[in-house]
Amino acid sequence: MKRLAMHDVTPGMVLEAPVRDQKGRLLIPAGERMTEKYIRICKIWGASEIWVQSSRDIDSEPSGGEEDIPAPVWGEAERRVGEHFAANDLHDPFVHELFRIATRKKAKGIHSRQDSSIPSSTSLSSQSTAAVRYTHSTRRSITVQSLISNRMRLPSLPDIYHKTIQSIYNVDIPIAEIAQIISKDTTLSAKVLQLVNSSFYGLLNPVETLTHALALIGTNQLMTILTGVSVVSVFKNVSTSLLHMRQFWEHSVACGIVCRQLASYMNGVVNSERYFVGGLLHDIGRLAMMQAIADDMARSMARSKVYRLPLYQAEKEVLGIDHAQTGAHLAHVWNLPAPLERMIHFHHQPDGKKNIDPAVVYVADFIVTALQIGFSGNEVLPIFDNSAWNFLELNTSIIDSVVYQLDNQLNDTFALIYGT
Repeated sequence: MKRLAMHDVTPGMVLEAPVRDQKGRLLIPAGERMTEKYIRICKIWGASEIWVQSSRDIDSEPSGGEEDIPAPVWGEAERRVGEHFAANDLHDPFVHELFRIATRKKAKGIHSRQDSSIPSSTSLSSQSTAAVRYTHSTRRSITVQSLISNRMRLPSLPDIYHKTIQSIYNVDIPIAEIAQIISKDTTLSAKVLQLVNSSFYGLLNPVETLTHALALIGTNQLMTILTGVSVVSVFKNVSTSLLHMRQFWEHSVACGIVCRQLASYMNGVVNSERYFVGGLLHDIGRLAMMQAIADDMARSMARSKVYRLPLYQAEKEVLGIDHAQTGAHLAHVWNLPAPLERMIHFHHQPDGKKNIDPAVVYVADFIVTALQIGFSGNEVLPIFDNSAWNFLELNTSIIDSVVYQLDNQLNDTFALIYGT
């Protein structure tokens, strides 16, 4: 075993110890063979040196990895991913890099017999027969306000949410007292502690008390985590035959993780957790609509499938409104922070307000939809608006690292936010 500076590391070396960034977050587990991708990850996240096995140990390691995947599997993966990306320009640098990563993930999934692409037939369920007949019916005219006031029983956020937010806004209340307020809700207390100790934060030492947890993550991060967990608890058990709820929330949690990762690369971002919540909640309007106007949403999903339209566009053509407007109105009624409301409202219009927040959610949503992680009702990968990526001023070289961190964090974070 020996310690090497990053400039001395070459592909093929095997890690003796895990690699962590400057904040102690896990980047690469021990036992992994270094690749160009891993070297790039280390440099991006500021890891200055690593521990590797001796040459003799390295030579005895089995190679494993992408080179073991047969050519026919790569061909099948490329064909499937190519169909999914059909509307997009593969010469666009962002799309090209994402296509490469999606193909690699698909090939590994096929090769390991764990490919879990969403069958298109699962999205329409018992209403599919009637919905598929939809072609050119007259568009209904529904306003967001009438939908929520007349059709929905709008649930309230938990009392603990309001009490904690009020205490956070009161600068005279110490962290220990805020922790005491949260401790009265055992479920929320457990989630905060589990999240702080999960791969989402990747801290070196375990955190055992709420006071210590809040001291580490801060009240801003607590407020965003609390918002996300509270809203998910309200919508977790929505009854709908149009969506598999675990797949919906898997897509949503993945979007939140990617939002947070993208924000971590952006200059001047202090509270990246608010982007996690923006990604987590970006599609809540879709759940509200499926609950209140299920037949109309089935027609929208059918139109999206038949005409290969993004679902939000089909929603507008069928109903006159879309889930982004509905979700933003819910956020407004619940008095959620204005930046979060904007992220939800404009996540399909990243340049609509010349604001960087919706652009982050737009890019994250596209990445997760392209990788086919979870399912939010949208079977079509829309045409990518590269102005959103340009707005973020990020390099395409980070996409590999973002997806790596997504893979590393998704299972733990999903279990904490949604449950098992």
